[in-house]
Amino acid sequence: MLKKGTGLVICLLLAAALTASVASAAQPTAEKSFVVETSIFTKWLTDTNRQQPGEGFQGNVNGTGTELELNIRGYVSKYVEAFARVQSRLGGVWSDYWNNKDLDDADYMKFRGAFVKLKSLPLPTRPTFTVGSSDVDMFSPFTLGRIRYTERDNLKGIFVRGDLGGGIYNFTRISLPKLWGGPGWSTGSFTTKDYAWGLGYDRYVMSGKLRIETNLGYVQDKEVDTDADGNQVVDDGIIQLTDRFANLSSSLELTLDVSDSSYLNTFFGYSDLRNRSGVAGDYSPILHKDANDFFVIGRWESYDLGGSGLNLKAEIFHFGEDWSSILAARRESDVLLTEGFTHEIGFSNDSQMSNPSGDSHQVATLNADNDFVDWDESIAETVIGWQGVTIAPELERGLLKLRAEVTYLDYATNKQNRDMTKYPTFEWAGGGSIGVVDTTGTMRGVRDIYNRNQDRNSMIVSAGGQYRFSVFQYGEVGAKVKYVKDTDDVDTSISSDDYTGDLLDVSARLGFQFNSELFAGIGLQTNRYQEENALYRRDWAPSDRSALIAEKLDTTRDKVFGQLSYNFGRAAFNYRIEYINTDRDITAGGLSSTSTVKGEIRSKATLSVGF
Repeated sequence: MLKKGTGLVICLLLAAALTASVASAAQPTAEKSFVVETSIFTKWLTDTNRQQPGEGFQGNVNGTGTELELNIRGYVSKYVEAFARVQSRLGGVWSDYWNNKDLDDADYMKFRGAFVKLKSLPLPTRPTFTVGSSDVDMFSPFTLGRIRYTERDNLKGIFVRGDLGGGIYNFTRISLPKLWGGPGWSTGSFTTKDYAWGLGYDRYVMSGKLRIETNLGYVQDKEVDTDADGNQVVDDGIIQLTDRFANLSSSLELTLDVSDSSYLNTFFGYSDLRNRSGVAGDYSPILHKDANDFFVIGRWESYDLGGSGLNLKAEIFHFGEDWSSILAARRESDVLLTEGFTHEIGFSNDSQMSNPSGDSHQVATLNADNDFVDWDESIAETVIGWQGVTIAPELERGLLKLRAEVTYLDYATNKQNRDMTKYPTFEWAGGGSIGVVDTTGTMRGVRDIYNRNQDRNSMIVSAGGQYRFSVFQYGEVGAKVKYVKDTDDVDTSISSDDYTGDLLDVSARLGFQFNSELFAGIGLQTNRYQEENALYRRDWAPSDRSALIAEKLDTTRDKVFGQLSYNFGRAAFNYRIEYINTDRDITAGGLSSTSTVKGEIRSKATLSVGF
């Protein structure tokens, strides 16, 4: 009798032997080719806060470092392709001189990703087998999604793609990331049997007018089974395994071409979570108890209505508070139409802040990842619990482009006397330890969405545009106004804890494309935050810092910035510099104070060359 898993192993070995023999037989019919692609990237970060640089410059804004990327690709035959990527890690800055006392400061090379691809084999469904690394972009961002770009090929597994029933299927089995792929950011102590399975199918029907995309992801974390005395459970001499947690996530996307200029996009999803690890602390990307929930999105897009140049986009959405997808896209995959909240740091010289700025993008997981983000980059925030509607018209008339947005948000996480033993809180209540300014300055983390008492709603309104005119190759002027209203009655039986926040963000810019290589521009931006009860103590908070009560915050942040881009040949140079003044008036506990940072200067320059 076969042991558990033996049949799967035999099937995989037989499949590998068959595909290898087919590829080997076909090899003499194709000419081999070998391609090496290389890029060198240098980044300069400076800031008057005088922080010391760290690995990847994460959480820091000073230092200069260079990294090398080496891509090796071999076209062995018409059936076989191989690839490998070797990448230095942006941890060693120029001043380190390869500091061998600390590997984080060393310019060492890292084996990032490799795969072997057996393409369109002469078998049923004409399958393509890929063994090794992938960014899993063939699956849904709600089930198995992309991780940060620098780690894009860290996921490894077996991938199969083929033709079936007039459509395309994808199947995968990947190993779970033991660093962050489970409760408490861990897959436990026995990691080699922890897998994720993915299945997708994509097909056009109705003469190509309707596209159906369905995806299924299943995550299974196994541990060595033990009895009540802590002894390993052994059956027929084999140490037995038990489930630590399991997560099923699914999505269905329907895209209907209503006309040549309009289409309807709908998304549906269901998730189920089984957690046997118990409460893994307040900082965890997985709910502590079993749960299931769903999401639904309906999106309408029309272009050039009546030849007017008017584009209309509208979306309605709901994400349940218990939606769970541990391997959904962690960032760089925006799942909603809205441009999201504005994240501007109140005081960017705070040593614990990593200085993100600008609008955010939305991801459908508690596992939002904002590591290794520079201050000029967009950050990801979870949409779990979001429900609302967005209307976003656009107008394109010749050289004029205008865009507006109105988004109303209610929250499925609104609840009174929530059982907090089920939900991770991530940060300390009412204030994220990473110091990210949420919405209008509220000190919450971008994953800190569960509170014992919440009755919140938000409004996002923005309008802006740009106009090109004939100066040099062209000139461009643009402006934008954004307003956010955020309220939370918190405990509805108590009026003194009600939060109200208003954000006004106004910016303008002017730039010139002097020729095909050189662009330069300048701009202005002002942010105004006005808040009542911005940091109100929550009675269940695990940290003493939550005892802080900010009855009123009034913050003004003014910024002047410049931009320069120069591209020549295959070399690209980009530079941005900002001059910032920030004032914050604080009234708390009957006492008033003012904090001021004047004349902060920060800049970022990059030079990249590919060859």
